[in-house]
Amino acid sequence: MTLQRFQRLTAGSKQPDLRRAMSVALTVEVPHNLESYARFYSRVVQALGELDGESLRAVGESASATPASNRSAIA
Repeated sequence: MTLQRFQRLTAGSKQPDLRRAMSVALTVEVPHNLESYARFYSRVVQALGELDGESLRAVGESASATPASNRSAIA
């Protein structure tokens, strides 16, 4: 996800909600390069509940890598 796409997806978000989502995303990984920033943006959008097709695929990939016994705890 690019910065421009991230900005379009989050343009209507309230500042406190955006800050909270960013805090949640930063607990997973602190971005240091282009790839990690793309993951960060996707996590913020996911936290805001504004999943688009690209984010849904990322969520599906991480869910398939998570053992079934832990999936209910994550959801």
